[in-house]
Amino acid sequence: HINNNIMVDVISHSDIMELDKNHLFMITVHKYKINNGIEDFNLITTTHLPNKSSYHILMSFNSEKSFLLTRNFNIVKRVIDGGMISQEHKNTMVGTTVEIVGAGDHVVIAENKIRTVKERIRTIIHGLPFSLPHYLIPDVVKYVTTRLNNEITVGNTSTPAYKFTNKIPSYQKEYSLAFGDVVEALDKNHINNNIFNSRTTTCIALYPLENNNGTWCMFDIVSKTRVHRTHFNKIMMNSNIIESINNLTKVK
Repeated sequence: HINNNIMVDVISHSDIMELDKNHLFMITVHKYKINNGIEDFNLITTTHLPNKSSYHILMSFNSEKSFLLTRNFNIVKRVIDGGMISQEHKNTMVGTTVEIVGAGDHVVIAENKIRTVKERIRTIIHGLPFSLPHYLIPDVVKYVTTRLNNEITVGNTSTPAYKFTNKIPSYQKEYSLAFGDVVEALDKNHINNNIFNSRTTTCIALYPLENNNGTWCMFDIVSKTRVHRTHFNKIMMNSNIIESINNLTKVK
């Protein structure tokens, strides 16, 4: 158990996951020190990269550092492959020591996690009854990340997510759906003739936001936009829904 009122030093192991030439992600496994040892915190963060440029890699590192600091976890060392980031950008990482793995070596901790993430993604996509639109690939990565962060790792008695937030997830809400499930979701913001009027829309479940309300990020198949919904009912898949989702692959 970590007291989130005390700053905790973190060692972060980062590598690039390439699903295809259009989908690059920075995968980082974070660990923290306990009494001069290393505790398997194993919190995973993922960032969608436009390309492998040193600038965008630096931006992903800065984003991760800011995110962890919101819970008083401070990245003091980052382990990466050589050539991932320029010396100029490395010099801007004040307060973080950058450790480059040896020539021919790899960031083993991050690489192992990348293999796990890829396996989970393949299993999910192959199990879908419809073709997944390419622009929802970052969402399945986010879903897999949240699920892995809520699994207890070897040698631990609590999940990485719990160690980070000190909160137990709402299993009734967050585990009532899986990526790709179809739901009728309540949209309380719908306005009809200037009178507040609730209605439901058909959505694809993407990933839980892990807030106190059990809200999910979903993809509205009519408006073709991502929405956040707290009230929803899972519905049975049918040929009409599958056809509608398959047509989404035509959206640019």
